[in-house]
Amino acid sequence: MKEMLNAKEVAEYLDIHEKQLYRLVKERKIPATRLTGKWLFPKALIDECIMKSARERVGIPLNDSISENQVVIAGTNDPALELLIKNANLQNPRYPVLLISNLGGVAGLSALQRRICHVAACNLLDLETGKYNSTFIKRTFPELDVVILNLAYREQGLLLKRGNPLGIKTLRCR
Repeated sequence: MKEMLNAKEVAEYLDIHEKQLYRLVKERKIPATRLTGKWLFPKALIDECIMKSARERVGIPLNDSISENQVVIAGTNDPALELLIKNANLQNPRYPVLLISNLGGVAGLSALQRRICHVAACNLLDLETGKYNSTFIKRTFPELDVVILNLAYREQGLLLKRGNPLGIKTLRCR
C-alpha cells in the first residue's frame, strides 16, 4: 500500500464518508498535510492514530509493553470471536485475552506487523480471487510463515417481513 493516501483513499480505508474525514481533519483528530491544494495523509500515522485510540479505549498502556501473560487481538469485530474470548477469559483468568475490535482487518494486520498485538482478526475479501484474508496476509507478511485460522464462516443479510411487501431487492441507496 502507498505511504501517502489521498482523501478518497483514507475515507475508504477508514470506511467513513469523505465529509466526516474532512471534519476529523478540521478538528485535528487525524494526521494530514495540505500540499499543492490537496490533503495528503501519511498511512503510517493514520495506522498509529487508530492503534493509539484503540489502546486508550481499552486501557492498554501507550508504550508497546504488553503484560507477559496477556494475549492481545486487534482487528475487525466478530461475534464468534467475542464469544470465544469471553469463554477463554472465564476459563483462564491468569491469561487474559484482550480484544481491540472495530479497527478493521487491515489495521489489525498492521498492528500485528508492528507487534502491537499477538493476533490479527480480519475478514478481508480479495475481489480478484474471491478468497478471504490470504492475499492481504501474504502482502503484509511476504517473508513470514504465518498460521491462518478460520474461526467461522458466516452469511450476512436482511430479514424481511413475509412476502417482502416493500419489494426490497438491494441495499443500494437511490
